[in-house]
Amino acid sequence: MKNKLVKVREVHHRNIVFYALLIMVSFSYAQVGVGNTDPKASLDITASNQATPSNTDGILIPRINAFPVTSPTAAQDGMLVYLTTTVGLNSKGFYHWDQATTSWIRFSSIEKLNDLSDAKSDVDGSEDGSSIFIGIDAGVNDDATDNNNVGVGYKSLELNVDGNHNSAFGYATLSKSTVSNNSAFGFSALENNTLGVGNSAFGKRALEANTIANQNTAMGADALRKNTGSTNTAIGNGAMFENTLGSDNVAVGNLALTSNKTGNGNTAVGTAALNSNTADQTTAVGYHALYKNLDGTNNTGVGYEALNENVNGSNNSAFGYGALKSNTSGNNSAFGSNALGLVTSGVNNVAVGTFSGSQLITGGSNVFVGHNSGRSATGDENVFIGKNTGRNTTGSSNVFIGNNAGLDSSFGSAENTLVIQNSSSDTPLIYGEFNNNIFRVNGEVQVADPSDTGYAFPKVDGTANQILVTDGTGQLTFEDQQTIPVVADVSTFSLITTTFDPAGAAQTIAGGTPWVKINFNNVTLNATGSTELSSGSQFIASTAGFYRINASYHTDNSQANTDYFGIAVVKNGTDFVQEFSANHYNNVTNPSQVARQISSVVELTIGDTIEIQAQSSATGAVINKFTGKTYFTIERIR
Repeated sequence: MKNKLVKVREVHHRNIVFYALLIMVSFSYAQVGVGNTDPKASLDITASNQATPSNTDGILIPRINAFPVTSPTAAQDGMLVYLTTTVGLNSKGFYHWDQATTSWIRFSSIEKLNDLSDAKSDVDGSEDGSSIFIGIDAGVNDDATDNNNVGVGYKSLELNVDGNHNSAFGYATLSKSTVSNNSAFGFSALENNTLGVGNSAFGKRALEANTIANQNTAMGADALRKNTGSTNTAIGNGAMFENTLGSDNVAVGNLALTSNKTGNGNTAVGTAALNSNTADQTTAVGYHALYKNLDGTNNTGVGYEALNENVNGSNNSAFGYGALKSNTSGNNSAFGSNALGLVTSGVNNVAVGTFSGSQLITGGSNVFVGHNSGRSATGDENVFIGKNTGRNTTGSSNVFIGNNAGLDSSFGSAENTLVIQNSSSDTPLIYGEFNNNIFRVNGEVQVADPSDTGYAFPKVDGTANQILVTDGTGQLTFEDQQTIPVVADVSTFSLITTTFDPAGAAQTIAGGTPWVKINFNNVTLNATGSTELSSGSQFIASTAGFYRINASYHTDNSQANTDYFGIAVVKNGTDFVQEFSANHYNNVTNPSQVARQISSVVELTIGDTIEIQAQSSATGAVINKFTGKTYFTIERIR
């Protein structure tokens, strides 16, 4: 017996139980109870005390140190043994015989991912960056270095060996990838990626066809599904679904840029924005914005159905609900709800404001600025600025400026017309006709402020032969000529110049003497035949007024001194109106002539005289007689 201390009575009881058990198992359909009298199964063993069992309560399965050399047969299928030590790859534990695989199968004791047949992870617990894989063939080729990869799903990251920092969740995600820094979440996301890096795919078949392209982001079922281009961003169901070689695109919204294949640099935000696009450098923001655009380039559509019908028109800009909705041409710009909403083939139009140019269809080169400006326009080359400007005008080549300018029915079919007015009127403040070179002002024309230094023109025409006259307070009026004060005829004013007679004797300025009159004696200019300077040297006024005087003299010989020389305008012989005197500058090596010049304005009454006088401290200074150097001119100016 195992325990020699067991009482004889206990041994006796066990023998009885043993023999009873033998008797019971001899019956094919009998149930055996051990430790109980009412077995509930073919074999029902009850512990000695369920609450506080003893260390002998339990069943000992046959213990073996090695598996039998001769394998069991089908008759032993399911036979249970306990392997007491590790044998080869078989660790210690319970095993059962599996006839189907003709092998001993260990009872599973799952403690870590590596205990699973379809999972593996860090085996040393060092947190050194080992990868984690769950799923059949997930990470099956991983080199077990510190790659920091996570693969969850059938064949996720299957072919990756040493690529790092990848995340793959879903069936076949990144199954062919061998590189780094990719993220895939969803059925077949990035399934065919081989060498592309920096890609992120979230959703069923997102970036499924991508192989070598880099830096793409796809979020949503089938987003960028067929992509092979780089640096694209697609967010939404089917966003950029057809894209193959197109790069640098951004699509946000259900079916945004869904048909784009090779177009580059496009941005689409909104359901089906740029849905049909295959071109480059187009921007669409809003439901169905640029929905039908196929190969039109450099377009921008922002707003519900902005540029919705555009197929191949280029260089268009539309901002607002339905802006340029029907456009199929190019070079149009519309800002505002329904601005240029019906234009089809019209080109080079600009519309800013709700419903501006909204009914224009074929007209071109128009500019409409303001709510309803040019709303019903059909013509070309119009410029309408202001609310309701030219709203009902159908003609061409008009310029209307101001709220409601040109709204009056008289301008309904206007052509080549200028209107500047801040209200609806058939007589606008400013009216013009470009074809007839007419410019008309229906109001007072002012130059500067008439209440200050400006003046105002009359608004009503005068009679025949009247002339414009100012009242001196800023108002011009038409007046008869005889009411105008007579202005003197300046052609009768004296204008006389006198010099020296070249054949006459020269005049010498006595040194140190008082001022002496210069004896001009040769009148060379007398515009009116005046006798006021008959002597040639003294002017005697015959008419009161203001006179301008210019005079000059030069010495005939060079002066090697620094003496002073002067010239003066003298009225009535003794009244010095103006004088100029200065010492001569002497260049010792090159003595020069002396020159003196004077100019003055003086008021004279009848009989007043004017003469030019000279003075010098030098002795024997002779006045040069050359008319270009020595002269006396007097002119009445008022």
